[in-house]
Amino acid sequence: MNCILRIIWQGMAFFVAIDMHGHGERRIVTDNNEGKYDFNNIFKDTYMTSCDIPNIIEHIKANANYKLDLDNIGAVGVSNGANIALISGYRFKEIKYVVSIIGVFNWSYIVENNLFSVFKHYATIPTVIEKQKVQDDINNYEPCNNYTQGNLKPILFLHGQMDTAVPQYTINEYFKRLYSVFDKFGKGDYLKFVRYPNTGHEVTNVMISDLLVWLSERKNTAK
Repeated sequence: MNCILRIIWQGMAFFVAIDMHGHGERRIVTDNNEGKYDFNNIFKDTYMTSCDIPNIIEHIKANANYKLDLDNIGAVGVSNGANIALISGYRFKEIKYVVSIIGVFNWSYIVENNLFSVFKHYATIPTVIEKQKVQDDINNYEPCNNYTQGNLKPILFLHGQMDTAVPQYTINEYFKRLYSVFDKFGKGDYLKFVRYPNTGHEVTNVMISDLLVWLSERKNTAK
């Protein structure tokens, strides 16, 4: 679920990995929820994690003792980290491009069709998530609802065609929705979607290779 900021330093990539709220070292553990997570918080936690990004950028500006290209910052996210990256993309002008790897989109569809059920052993409640508790978060934060003419930027989607955690048809539908938003403003070419056969909910070497090529293109166009 990581989101990673990518900044160019002397022709090389400088990365900052961010733990999502409620996960990793930011997980709040009590006697009653050891190893568990309240998935009703997932969309808010996703949004709140994106709120950290401006502070991280300012910290880097103030403390870095080497020259960074702070005009070429991208957000790369894996699985739910892709949502963090996408939210950061529409919220912050400092983020110049976004990468979604095996990402999770169309939040309403995921909740309505109980796709979170695969995480039932890690959830604090038997139903994993309750739609009425997360509906406001979905309406307020969902990326497809928030990209407008003023915040469009290049986005790369990498996804496995055999992904069962985030089924391919849900990503296809979501990509079409987001493409229609960008295309309305003449920016449909900002979006690229690469699908990988015989690949599930995983990050493969081929994906990484394609990602590096695309990131190199972003570096060149930023000059």
